[in-house]
Amino acid sequence: MTPDECRSIASEGERSLREGDAVNGIKILEKALQCNTFDLSLQCSLHSQLGNAYYARGDYRKARDHHMADLCASRLQKDELQQAKALSNLSATYILLSDFDNAIDCANNVINFAKKIGDKSLESRGLYSLGLAYLHCATQRVSGAYEDEQSNKHLEQSVECFE
Repeated sequence: MTPDECRSIASEGERSLREGDAVNGIKILEKALQCNTFDLSLQCSLHSQLGNAYYARGDYRKARDHHMADLCASRLQKDELQQAKALSNLSATYILLSDFDNAIDCANNVINFAKKIGDKSLESRGLYSLGLAYLHCATQRVSGAYEDEQSNKHLEQSVECFE
């Protein structure tokens, strides 16, 4: 299959997702991935969209896998903005998988990329992700019937990120 045919299939999958047909959209985008294109930009796009679709459907492990593939492809391209977007998506996904250490690492990397490229909007997105990671980490610990110094620290850090 040619890269143009792959893009055409991907466009059809995107359209299905926009129209609210996630099941068909995912199926079509997965088919587009089978094209084995060497177009890294297209791979990033496909994996990002699939990650977001699986995230919206609550399949966080598949979402994580696709966002990780997006990150790998964007690293190969040396596309720092796309890397930051993939890291932001990974941070949100790790939060829902209760993998707070990875969520915090990803959010910090988003902030670092944003500062490096001078993107305040992206920096805000990273701070928001970091705040959410700290908040969810702290609330999960507190709801676990114990409160500790680390939970309090995470709550304080989440407030700092949201300020």
